Amino acid sequence: YCKELNVYETGDVYSEVLRLDKKDFVLRFYNSFSGVRTIIINGFDEFTQPEINIINRTADVEGVELFVMFDYYRYNPALFSHLDKCYEKFKAKGFNEVEDTSQIQFNDYQKRIREKLFLLNENDEPKPSEIDTVKIIAQSPEEEIRLIAKEIKSLITKNNVDVDSMTVAFNLISDHSAIIRDVFNEYGIPFNLTDRYALNESQPVIALINFLEILENNFYYKNIFRALTGRWIKINGLDLSNLLRVSSNLKIVSGYKNWIDSISRTIDEINFNNDDEDNRFLPIEFYSKAKDDIEAIFEMLKPFREKKTIYEFKDELRKLIYTLGLPQRIVNDHESYIEKNVKAITVFLETLDELFDLLTDENGTDKKFPLGYFLSQVKTALQFTRYNIKERHANGVLVTSVNEIRGLNFDYVFIGGLVDGEFPTRYQPEIFLSGSYRKDEYRHILEDRYHFYQTLCCAKKRLYLSFPMKDEKKEFTPSTFVNDLLRLFKDEEKTIKDYSELVYSKSELMKYAATLDLEKDKDKLDSLGIDVEKLKTDLSIDKLRLENPFGESEYTGDISKNISEEAKTKLADQKERQYSASQLEEYAKCPFQYFLKRILQLETIEEPTEELESFELGSIIHSILYEFYGTLKEKS
Repeated sequence: YCKELNVYETGDVYSEVLRLDKKDFVLRFYNSFSGVRTIIINGFDEFTQPEINIINRTADVEGVELFVMFDYYRYNPALFSHLDKCYEKFKAKGFNEVEDTSQIQFNDYQKRIREKLFLLNENDEPKPSEIDTVKIIAQSPEEEIRLIAKEIKSLITKNNVDVDSMTVAFNLISDHSAIIRDVFNEYGIPFNLTDRYALNESQPVIALINFLEILENNFYYKNIFRALTGRWIKINGLDLSNLLRVSSNLKIVSGYKNWIDSISRTIDEINFNNDDEDNRFLPIEFYSKAKDDIEAIFEMLKPFREKKTIYEFKDELRKLIYTLGLPQRIVNDHESYIEKNVKAITVFLETLDELFDLLTDENGTDKKFPLGYFLSQVKTALQFTRYNIKERHANGVLVTSVNEIRGLNFDYVFIGGLVDGEFPTRYQPEIFLSGSYRKDEYRHILEDRYHFYQTLCCAKKRLYLSFPMKDEKKEFTPSTFVNDLLRLFKDEEKTIKDYSELVYSKSELMKYAATLDLEKDKDKLDSLGIDVEKLKTDLSIDKLRLENPFGESEYTGDISKNISEEAKTKLADQKERQYSASQLEEYAKCPFQYFLKRILQLETIEEPTEELESFELGSIIHSILYEFYGTLKEKS
């Protein structure tokens, strides 16, 4: 239907709605929302002019009451002045202002924030509030997350606080999501992280693109191994280790024809001359298997060799996804990854549909393009596409961005990353926009202030403000927002020292246990669930290794006692044999490597190279000289 109207974005939809005459607008409203008599618009900061016009026309529908919940206070321009124009536009449309004076709407804490935050009145002094304010100071970004996790763990264990009554909000959540996952999992805290993931970092999507690049880069060996090494793309019977072994042996770097010709020539040479005195070749079945595997990859990518129309490429790509079995592998993956990967592939397919629709509008349906063109377009689209997984309510501590919690209420609110440059973010001029589309620096800081204010209003019992002092590269400056708020309210300060009395995770428990005496503190260790006898055994083994590293024990590398007679015989043979200087040197460098290579006879498969090795160059020169002087001798 949108295609029929020639609309492709929200602005196009607004234009079509506003083109309707009054009678048609009312008729369509009744058809779409029959029975609706009250409309409440809540949770929005600003409205564009088309949105205001649509809201105004909706308010004129007979029998419908419409209310816009507009969080605006004209007497605090340092916080609300960016909403002045929007407020005046609603007034100009005839909207009546109704002030909500109920205690439910704003408590004393919220009123003080609305009226005084960012105004810099010298007469203001910090006052107590019904909302406790706690400032958490960490030395590093990782320590900041750990202190937040420790405080949450304390609230759960000491105060019996429900996890769904707490939220942790960052202005730039994606900068912290990885460490939040690690730390919260380590501390055993159930959480719901609503971060948006970059589609170009999805492993199933990356694997699919890498597989297509095999053909685009003409079977370059690194593309083959990059695409097929992971768990997402498996071709029945394909032996990747054998492919690497053959490519290294024959020095095949790229080229489908080169793969097939080199392997075929080698097979013919082995069949013609069974005498391989120099051990140049692998068993013939290795080459046959490698040839079959390369041909299998080629057959799967064959449809993409020729130029295709946009529709043809889209159709073949979908077929390839199912041929490779990606959907089946995703839904049968580990349960903690299924939802994320299903969402990634779904968004990937939706993105392809949108991209190919745009390309069709631009180029038509008949024009054909090579694989490289499509890969370039797809990779560009993936770079700017993000997705998130469905929020699971009442499933743990909500960890999200400040924009996601506005209008919600939580007993305990943590606002993290409160350093200048993150919250507020640095102003960056929008050099590609001009006129009314460009946002000046003051408006930028106003919007960040407003988001901070909205996040503060989410707290019902306690508010935590946290920030790190430095990272590996630089020192941080605490956000000016923190100082502005603490001019109004008294606060409590916490650092790492305030969390030294409790053990919050298994790793901390083990560190604490290491400080205890195994005999004197046996009861305490037992109460912590630590097997004291096993711990004694482990410590005795470590002591043995330190005090007598070359003693006759299996823990120091001596395996001569509890082994079979056959193994003893083989070891005795090794003891009596003669060793070259290079072998002894190799053993001195790394005994374990010597054991793997010389005893177990495990080999490392080197990557193929087109450069000549020294011994190969020497052999070629010898052959040339032999042919040259042999010919001269015959002629003379």
